[in-house]
Formats: sequence, structure tokens, C-alpha cells
Amino acid sequence: MSAGLLASSCSFPPTPQPHRGRPRASVPSLVLCLLSPLAASNAAGEPTSLAAALPHPVPLIFETDLSGDCDDVGALAMIHHHIGLREADLLMIGVNRDEPTGSSAAAIDAINTYYGHGDIPIGTSHTGRSQTPRRSPYAATLAREFPHDARPDREMPDAVALYRRTLAAAGDSSVVIVSVGGTTNLADLLDSPPDPVSSLDGTALVAQKVNRLVQMAGQFPDSRVRRAEANMLIDPPGNRAVAERWPTPVVWSGWEVGAGIRTGQALQPLPATNPVRRAYELHPGGGIADDGRKLSSLQRGRPSWDQTAVLYGVRGAGPWFRVVPGRVVLGDASKHTSWQTADEASGETRHAHLQLAVEPAVVAATIDGLMQPAGIEKRPEMQPPATPR
Repeated sequence: MSAGLLASSCSFPPTPQPHRGRPRASVPSLVLCLLSPLAASNAAGEPTSLAAALPHPVPLIFETDLSGDCDDVGALAMIHHHIGLREADLLMIGVNRDEPTGSSAAAIDAINTYYGHGDIPIGTSHTGRSQTPRRSPYAATLAREFPHDARPDREMPDAVALYRRTLAAAGDSSVVIVSVGGTTNLADLLDSPPDPVSSLDGTALVAQKVNRLVQMAGQFPDSRVRRAEANMLIDPPGNRAVAERWPTPVVWSGWEVGAGIRTGQALQPLPATNPVRRAYELHPGGGIADDGRKLSSLQRGRPSWDQTAVLYGVRGAGPWFRVVPGRVVLGDASKHTSWQTADEASGETRHAHLQLAVEPAVVAATIDGLMQPAGIEKRPEMQPPATPR
């Protein structure tokens, strides 16, 4: 698909003014030269209109169900690396999964604190629509072993209210939302009414402030060849609201994009006091060894579903991805995804999905590098968690 066709079939916002993020520590110029988004060329054919719309640093919102799989943790580690390189400014984090131990926000805050950004606001879903009976293999342990000052999930600020405050303070067409879990908070944001923070309702506020949504969900061109992708099972009504009513471009990174990109083993040399390494050590996603032992995701790695969304959200298509225009179509009670091409989706469309443009090992090397600490974060001494805020 040519860049011109994608540019003409999708309504992408104009180039926003650069966002002035909070001051970051200095970074060696050589590292910036090698790893900056300017060095990530557009060789994979991403349309100029979509690439040019990314501010620098990217004003980012991370929407996550961090509790079950460990790729959410890997994605958050990447974001902190991008922050260290002044490629991203993380404005807030939304949690859309109600996990039995109530520790998702605390685990996130422990990671943020380790990387020197414990002040990043975190909001959780208060609707009860995204409950899961499965206990996280790592969230409660991170909350117990690493410093943080977060409260239990249900006592954290409401995610939708936090979204509204964050977006109201942002520049027009500036914010990139990377969503790697359910759609509950996003759907509730669309339905939110005007309030003292903004006279706009949620849909209008998103249309004015959000540059694009990058959604890790679904499978393309058709999830029915396998089974419904896990994120699509969390909140099917929310899926439909986002697919049909989200007013800005939505770029989908489906299950098939990250499934063959195995990362995490490169975390092994990190100290045991690193919470990202600890989460991968606790997550039993490495399969079974020849002698019958269960292996952790630290030992054998884990697919990089969520990390692909972060990589695209911050650096664009680069050499890693092709961006395919069209429209997502939901089926089976909004749990399955299929794809209409730009030609099939007559008229204007705001959707696109990613395809790998290089071998999975090439993307894995990039992601493994970005999951490492950037080398400039402030690491607190290990101590019991602080009094919850």
C-alpha cells in the first residue's frame, strides 16, 4: 500500500507543536544519536502524514491491564527508557483490570519509583466491568518488595477523571495513548460528561486533544482463524465503543505482530533489585524445559505483544512495521476482529493495523535494548513500601 493511499484514506491530524515535558536528566549525545526517533527511519513505508504528527518528546498516556502477563511490565520498562532518552513524556497511567489482590497500581508505582518517576499519576477503573478472578503472578510481590506509595487499586484516583484532567491540560492533537489491555477506561472516557475541568464531553475532548490511539488488541486479518485475542475478552461493549466511536486515528497492533517477537532473557544480567527483572522472573511464561521443569519468562523470554504498541507509539513505523489502512470489524459479541481494506471500507476510515516489515529477531533486539534501564534513572534504596498515599 502506498503512502499516498493511506494518507488519503485516513484522516490524520495536523502536525502539533512540540510538547514541553518535565525536565529530564542529560543523556550522552552518542546515545541520543543512535536511539532517537530521528534515527528510526521511515523505511517501512509509514505515511508521512502519520509520522509527521508525532511531537517530540511524545506526550504519552499508557493504558494497561498490568497484572496477568508480563509484557505490560516490559512495555512500561520501555517507556521509562524512552523517557530517559527524552523521546517521551509519560503524562499518566490508566489501569483497566480489577485484579484480586488489588496490587496493579502499586506494582506500576513500584516500577515508576525505581526508575525515578514515582510522581506519574495513576488512575484505576472504578466500574467493576473489568474484574478478573485470576491472581497476578507478580503484582502483589512487586508491591511488597519494592518502594511505592500507591493505595489498593479501588482506592486509587478514578481513571476517567484523571484522563479528563490530563487531556484538558494538554496541547491540541498532541497526546498519544498506548493501550495494551481492555477498553473500559477508554469507553468510559468517551461517555464522560462535561465537568469543571472541561466544558467538552469525553468524545469532543478526545477529538481535540488526542493525536492517535495505539491499541494492542485483536488479530488481523481475522482472529477467527485462532481464537479471540485476550484483550478483546475483557470488556466487549467497550471494544465496540472504541472501534466505532473513537474520533481520532486508531492503529491496531494485533496478536500476530508480537507473537513471534520473544524478549525478556536479556533482563537476566540486571540486579535482582530491578522490579522489571523480578516480574519476568515470577511470570511462568517460559514453557516447559526438557527435564519437565517450568521455566519463567526471564529464563526463556515471552512474546512482545504490548511492547510493539509502545515502539510504534513513540517511534512510529521506523524500519520495523508496515501500516495497513482500513477498518476493524467486530464479530461474535465484539470479541473477534476482522479487517476491511481501505478499498472495502468505502469512504473515510480512521483505522490502520501494523504488520512486521522485518524479521521478528530484528524487532526483538530493539525491544530488548529498550527494556534495559537507560542508565540515568534514580534508583531508591530497597526498603519497605512507604505509607500509601
